[in-house]
Parts: sequence; C-alpha cells; structure tokens
Amino acid sequence: MVNSLKFDPLTNAVTSKVFYELILGKTTPKGIADALGVRSPTIIEHLWRLQRIGIVTRGEKIGKYQHYVINWKVFSNIFMERAPTSVGTSIKLSYRYFINNKPLQALLQEWLTVLIRDYLKPANYRAQWPTTVAFIIESFEQYLVQCFPSFKELESKDPETQQLLSELEEWFNAAKDMKHPIQASLTVAFQKVLRST
Repeated sequence: MVNSLKFDPLTNAVTSKVFYELILGKTTPKGIADALGVRSPTIIEHLWRLQRIGIVTRGEKIGKYQHYVINWKVFSNIFMERAPTSVGTSIKLSYRYFINNKPLQALLQEWLTVLIRDYLKPANYRAQWPTTVAFIIESFEQYLVQCFPSFKELESKDPETQQLLSELEEWFNAAKDMKHPIQASLTVAFQKVLRST
C-alpha cells in the first residue's frame, strides 16, 4: 500500500508529527495546527497523505470541525509489513499471525502513546529522538531485543494476548543474537581500521 506511492508520508517529519498529535488526542486540523504552531491548511495536506495510505480516516464532523481518527488495524498491518527483521524467513512465516491482530494493535497504540507523550513531545520532537514513523517502525526489532527480557515473563488471561507474547518471544529469541546490518558493518569497519593502525 505505502510502497506504491512516490511520496511515503511515514518518512516525512511533519506528517509524522501530525500522526503523533492524532495519537495524543488532537483530532481536528485546528487542534493539531495549534499544537504544532502551523496553519490548518498545512495540517489538512498531511492528514490527506495519511488518509491515502489508510491509517487515518475522517471521523465525525461536529459543527465546523472535521475530526479524524487513526485506523489502528491498517496501521498495525503496515507496521508489520515494514518492520525489518534480521531473522529472515522464520519470522516472516509467522507474519500472517500478526495481521489484524487486536492485541498487537493495542500494544502498538499504547507504545506509541507513551513514546510520544513521555519522550518525543517533551523533547519538542528534537533530532536526538526518532522523528518519523518510518524510523520507529524500522527500529522495532532493535527495541524488541532490548526490551523483551523485561516483560517476557508477563502472562495474560486472554489467549490472544498470550499468543502475541509467545510470537514476540519467538521473534526475540531468533533476533537476540543477530547483529543489525549497521552494527555488523560498523564492527567490521572498526576491526579493519584497528588492525591497520
């Protein structure tokens, strides 16, 4: 869906900030524009871009204000399509499990809400934090490897959520010993430079 577009809105910092404000509860172009300090027509353009890929839809119109909502089902599917894996086909085989998975949608919604509310927004979206949705998606496996040990012992009474934990644990186990290509290439470069000096 996203790949067919010439312009990928998830790689754009402003479009990402518009999406983040939707996550934080700003649902009108005016509310988002006020939060970001820009004009409403700019916000409408970015909302249109998010609508084109299906992760945002028009909600209810109340008075003169058009509201917009996030389609978490579409977003989680795009997220899983784009989340790179260093483990190759083993996780791609279970990818079908993640499609339309309600606990995954809830996990992504809560994770992004906390990330934006507690980390990105207070930092005023500064460069040292991931600024685009695409960057967050591309970094998911790295975050999973770092964080999963702290919650892999959690249990849920909901069978679907427990299955999600099992699938994420399988992904974690396959990825934990893998080096990210950037990390692996940097290690090789350092070794080569250190040997030659």
